[in-house]
Amino acid sequence: MKKLLVIATVALAALCGQAASCDWGVDWAYSKNSDKGVDTFDDSGNYTFWVVALGTSSSTAGIEVDADGNLKLGSGMSQYGSSGSGQYDFAGTINGLAEANNGDYYTLVIYDAANGLYGIANAVAVAGVKDDPPQNGELLTFQNDGGANADGTPYMMANLPTVGTPEPTSGLLLLIGGSLLALRRKQK
Repeated sequence: MKKLLVIATVALAALCGQAASCDWGVDWAYSKNSDKGVDTFDDSGNYTFWVVALGTSSSTAGIEVDADGNLKLGSGMSQYGSSGSGQYDFAGTINGLAEANNGDYYTLVIYDAANGLYGIANAVAVAGVKDDPPQNGELLTFQNDGGANADGTPYMMANLPTVGTPEPTSGLLLLIGGSLLALRRKQK
């Protein structure tokens, strides 16, 4: 019985060690803020990025970055691994994938603290992962504006303003003001 347990443990460890992975990347990221008088292009800044697992849905609705640079995720989403930072090109690996993960969607979120902007890539599905023998998936290339550089490399644009979190005092003042208006209307 002990031998069977040892064999099963070794087989499970070998199977886990053979899990597939999938490389991802974006070749160029920049900020563009059209709300300012002149468009702001910044590809030399220090961006923060997060890879987000979306599950079987390709929707990125509900993802935002607040004014403090915190990533907020919608229902059913999870941050894959930890965030990182870089100048303008990002790459990494999603580990621990199995054939059942083909069709799962991921996206990339970049954040430019200097300009208070963030960008969300188009969702990309995992494909090509095989279990036996283990085969890594196809490269996930993230972009969000449909364009590409002259050499064909895709890029990411950060142009969404960060979401402000209301100050508690402001919320209290709004509540008091609304109450006073309601009271005044009731007295009339």
